[in-house]
Amino acid sequence: MKRNLIIFILVFYIVSLQMVFSEKRVALVIGNSNYESMGRLLNPKNDATDVAKALERLNFEVILLIDGNRRGMNDAINSFEDLIKNSDIAIFFYSGHGVQADGENYLIPLGETFEKENDLQDYAINMRIVSNRMSEAKNKILILDACRDNPLPKRTRSGSKGLAATISNSTNTIIVFATDPGYVALDGTGKNSPFTESLLSHINKKEHFSEIFIDIKEDVSNKTNRKQNPWVSASAGRIYLAGKPTGVKETPTTIIQQTNMASTNVNKNIEYDQVLNFIRGFALVKLNNKWGIINENGKEIIPPKYDDVNVFSNGFAQVKLNNKWGFVDINGREITDIKYDSVDNFKYGYSGVKLNGKWGIINELGREVVPIKYEAVGDCNNGEARVRINGVWTSISVY
Repeated sequence: MKRNLIIFILVFYIVSLQMVFSEKRVALVIGNSNYESMGRLLNPKNDATDVAKALERLNFEVILLIDGNRRGMNDAINSFEDLIKNSDIAIFFYSGHGVQADGENYLIPLGETFEKENDLQDYAINMRIVSNRMSEAKNKILILDACRDNPLPKRTRSGSKGLAATISNSTNTIIVFATDPGYVALDGTGKNSPFTESLLSHINKKEHFSEIFIDIKEDVSNKTNRKQNPWVSASAGRIYLAGKPTGVKETPTTIIQQTNMASTNVNKNIEYDQVLNFIRGFALVKLNNKWGIINENGKEIIPPKYDDVNVFSNGFAQVKLNNKWGFVDINGREITDIKYDSVDNFKYGYSGVKLNGKWGIINELGREVVPIKYEAVGDCNNGEARVRINGVWTSISVY
């Protein structure tokens, strides 16, 4: 009897590992420590290195970047976007300086100087961009150990500390901060920050991530004498990083909203005239001859008010109104005026747009980074774009 039980446990363990390792698991891990124009941080490079190793042991294909400047961080995010396609689990982990401004969270690259808060839009990495790039993964986890004290010059600060509370409208998404929104996380005096140290000690547990987070939160809170309390916002089923414990069955999606932010109502009682098939967690809906988009929970991401809508691609949906086109992001925000004659899909954070017979390029914040004056535009990557003028193709910089 005892021998049979041992055999059963071994078989279950092997099958569990096979199920975990058959998934496509990808991660982007960034640790920025050696800032020159603002306070250096001791632990982010160690945090990132150790998290990358832990994820690799859990069969993640990891992109690791240490001390990334803006170009390096953008290149890593572009590579991550390519890696994410058809993935089962995608994790983004960042340790370093991070700030909030006007409700947006920014990750601070090395090598930049910020004279005023508005410089963040041009020279920092907007966290919303990273989230949008992860939209094609089945399950997404974003972890920010980036709530250190605001590194911007005091004269430029808005007064907001830490990071701003964030809710993703995408299903199967977990967003984790090292401490509550608006509060400051500790860098720590050991090899790792208190948060990352706790994450590493619990990440190999055969529990779903929401349960692991509860352990992390309690651990960090205790070791910092309640000065630091990790925060989560989640709309996800059970995401297992190290496999399932014995006897676990799948359960419906669970919703966790540890936030004071008001969320949009779930419109499950609306009877749409037409609902198309779900693609990557979203479906087009039609009501009174207008189109919108809902997620798998029935939540209206884009209200049915457009003449035409294309399903989300790389975090953005093309929308048409009065014969003009624009974009709406995965959180339901119009990033541009609906004014273009034609638009391309976003790729590597950029899209071609056409107006009055000429083409230009916009970025993920809706800003025109290549003027709308060219006969045609090609792909934009690594800070350069291909454009055609007077019948000749050439490359120009978009940084």
